[in-house]
Parts: sequence; C-alpha cells; structure tokens
Amino acid sequence: MHPFTSKQYRQPADPGHKTDDTDLAAIWRATTHGFGLLEPTWPDDYVTIQLLRRHRRDLVDKTAMLQCQVREILHAAMPGYAECFCHLWDDSPAPLVIARNTTSAEAVRQLGVAGLAQLVQQQGLHCRTEAFHKILAWAQQAPPAAASSASMTTASRKPGKSSSWNATWPT
Repeated sequence: MHPFTSKQYRQPADPGHKTDDTDLAAIWRATTHGFGLLEPTWPDDYVTIQLLRRHRRDLVDKTAMLQCQVREILHAAMPGYAECFCHLWDDSPAPLVIARNTTSAEAVRQLGVAGLAQLVQQQGLHCRTEAFHKILAWAQQAPPAAASSASMTTASRKPGKSSSWNATWPT
C-alpha cells in the first residue's frame, strides 16, 4: 500500500502521531475500504527478469555454502593449503585436484614438483611451475592435520542431511 494512502487514513484518527501502531491501524482501515487489495500487473519481461534474479541469488547462496564446506574439509585435512592461493575457486581447478589426490602434506612432499606436475597433466589441466613450488613449500612447513580426512564424516555435514555423502572428497 502506498504511504500516502495510509497517511490519509491515519491523520483523521491520530493527527500528529506517527507510530507503527497507528500506521498499522490506518493500513487496516484503508484495506477494509478497498485500497491496496489489487496487485499491480507487471510486464512479462519484468516478471521473467525478477524470477531469473531470484534464481541467480539462490544459486550464489548455495555456491557460497558449498565453498565454505569444501574449505572446512580442506583445512581439516591440509591446514593452510587453501591460503596458498589468492583465488582458490577462480584461477584453475588444479589446486583442488592436487588436494583431492594427495589429501596430506606428507603425500605432497613425497610427490615433489615433478609428481605434482604429472598429476595435473594426467587430469588434462595446466598449471604454472611456480604454483607447484608454492605447494611444495607449504608442505615442507605444514602443520599436522587436525583429524584424518576419513574421520570427517559427521563434523562437516549439516544436521538432517543424508549420510551417504562422502566427506573425504566428493567425486
């Protein structure tokens, strides 16, 4: 309902007082007299854009939630690994592929730069050599994992979700 309508119904009953209670009473009086009962008719293009915007907002929210869950699992298995990358999600899938296939700093140290490069090439991805050196430097000074990735089944899952989710690394 337009504010001018509620103002017209508020002033005769409560002149000089503007509170939520008096506004609510004015809106009720205006509604019972037939104002504000019809929804405006919007053009089809506007309705379509509005629905697409709401759908995009929902997808962005779900993406952010999933990224937080993956970061939580990644931090539990490989503390500090995600901080090696400015844009973990944007640049390349290579950091996540390496994390999924190694799951620990010890495994990264064992592979070395050549093993990391081979792992990324097997997946058909490209990554700069400097990134492999950065990952190996992290592995040399990485703190121990908080818990093994196999024991992360319930800590990273929301209550009420299905227990069939593989908490180590979803495939």
